[in-house]
Amino acid sequence: MTYRYDDEGYPLGKSTTSKDARLFISSTPSTVKGKKMDYTAVSTLNDKPLGKVKQSCDYDKHANPVACELRIVDESVSPAVERKYTIKNTIEYY
Repeated sequence: MTYRYDDEGYPLGKSTTSKDARLFISSTPSTVKGKKMDYTAVSTLNDKPLGKVKQSCDYDKHANPVACELRIVDESVSPAVERKYTIKNTIEYY
């Protein structure tokens, strides 16, 4: 397995190769400062699409995500299946 990270340590993807299979996951984080948890990821197996993931979040004044919407599209089945999730965080500062 090979992992890729940006300069701040956020994951950009990974690739795995076995005898006859290559799994590749590529992640693109938001370029907006303070919104690193917003990202889009694409997965492929032997160059065929497996799925896409997109997450977008609302942030507090400290750039911490307080609510995120996660959308997952499974393209390995026909028709593609989409799932949506809401992730909520409670952060207490002292």
